[in-house]
Amino acid sequence: MRKVSKVIVALAVLTLMCVIVGVNGEKIINAIGFQYLDERELYNAGEFKVDILPANVHVDGYVEGRLFSVYVLDKHNLEHFKKGESFTAVYSWENINYVKLNFNTTENLYIVVKNELNEREWIHFKVKASR
Repeated sequence: MRKVSKVIVALAVLTLMCVIVGVNGEKIINAIGFQYLDERELYNAGEFKVDILPANVHVDGYVEGRLFSVYVLDKHNLEHFKKGESFTAVYSWENINYVKLNFNTTENLYIVVKNELNEREWIHFKVKASR
């Protein structure tokens, strides 16, 4: 019976940690000041994915695929983008197959990669953000 109790407690602690990180992920990433992403993912037609970039970091990396767009947005404009409304990007590269990223952030920003094809495509997204 004791082993079961220990397992339940361990699972409860692990679950609580996951919830805390999930809720405060943006604050944790910003406090650490470092992020490394190396993703090669299959995007559906018109699909986009969002990653956070911490404040006051240098962003270096690249994105490559067949036809995609990349937007760097603040939180306000990200909400407009998600709703399909007009938005203003801090940086944008539209309908491209490769982009080299090299810029600095002064606030928390969001990088959006969107598949512009009418079919699925693999997009490779490799970025390092560090102070």
